[in-house]
Amino acid sequence: MTDDVPDSDELRAALAEQTPLLTDAPTPPVLAVRVQRVLASAGDLLDLAREREDDPAAREVVARTLMWTAERVEAYNRLPGPYAEGRILEGERSALLGLVDDLDLLGLTLDHAFDAASRGAGDDLARQLSVVTDTFPSATDVAHLILATGPATDEQTAARAGAEVGADGIPRMPVPEQPDPTHVPEDQ
Repeated sequence: MTDDVPDSDELRAALAEQTPLLTDAPTPPVLAVRVQRVLASAGDLLDLAREREDDPAAREVVARTLMWTAERVEAYNRLPGPYAEGRILEGERSALLGLVDDLDLLGLTLDHAFDAASRGAGDDLARQLSVVTDTFPSATDVAHLILATGPATDEQTAARAGAEVGADGIPRMPVPEQPDPTHVPEDQ
């Protein structure tokens, strides 16, 4: 479990922000329904975690769920429609069916996490966190999740990620030092 999980307010704001982005066009309705279920279940788990002294394991389940869902839906939406819906590789499913199955499994995992949190079963909740971490890996580190939750929080979360917030309130990552355009390698 990571110590740098965003707090409940940041996660609630991220869920509210991401839900319409992930469920509106171009996301196909068959995916949008499942994404809504996953994000609604994540919101329910977050509400329960807040009632139970802000359980960090439950918050991490929600954060990892949000990151994985956003990454996968975005990746799917970048595929050409006919390819994503019907291209089947030997022994595999189409991208659409694969994502549908994954979202259904994630929704079931969130139901199990909610059950564990409501019973106060820390070991069971840790096991569900392990399932989310192993089965639904994300390229984004939980500690570097930057959430658009308002100027005060943006500055705090941006600073944790090594970014700065501009005068317009938008976090910006530092630009790496650029090579000298007139540099000629010594070998030449």
